[in-house]
Amino acid sequence: MKIGVFGGSFNPIHLGHIKISSLIAKTLELDKVILIPAAEAPHKKTVLSVSGKHRLEMCRLATEGDELFEVSDIELRRGGVSYTVDTLRELTTLYPLDELYLIMGADMFLSLDKWKDYRKILTLATICTIPRDDINLEALCAFKEQLESLGGRVVITQAVPYKMSSTEVRNAASQGEELSTLVGKKVADYIKEYHLYTETLKMNDRIDEHYKKIDEYTQLLKQRLS
Repeated sequence: MKIGVFGGSFNPIHLGHIKISSLIAKTLELDKVILIPAAEAPHKKTVLSVSGKHRLEMCRLATEGDELFEVSDIELRRGGVSYTVDTLRELTTLYPLDELYLIMGADMFLSLDKWKDYRKILTLATICTIPRDDINLEALCAFKEQLESLGGRVVITQAVPYKMSSTEVRNAASQGEELSTLVGKKVADYIKEYHLYTETLKMNDRIDEHYKKIDEYTQLLKQRLS
């Protein structure tokens, strides 16, 4: 069996995640895709994240009824920083006879050599990514050759990237905008029911105000101290 592995903060999961992973699964003829919300992503530091419980449930709602997808809580159960190499090791134990395909965006792909035990990752899964408008295809191909020279298996699919981000969804939610076209009705209803991300703008405003005060105090001190 060929299994796609797609991890991330999913804060929240949106239609772009679903469409991209579905396209890659179709292109590579994957039997299923496992979505894995991170307990704490090492590559992203979001100030206003929601709990793993909420992010996991939104992944389940987003893929409900779609047999291609499976949602796993293995990183949430493990806790701490979610390193991909640890997750792949666990998955190879759970699926010893199957092939794993690690799905990631182009920006994450180009930083793979900075990941924990990235050479071990290359032995555990085939790396899959897609081109992005603001990232040169030549850069992706050059990095693909670099990883393959180390024994890695890399696939750059020709799927068209879906332009959407979780930041866009959070900002829309904080302003009370309709989210169905971004995350689907079930996830939109869930975000509304639990009032997720509604404090984003208020918190950001408070943070900005604190920084302004720090600047004011700094200028005052510079005037009064030699």
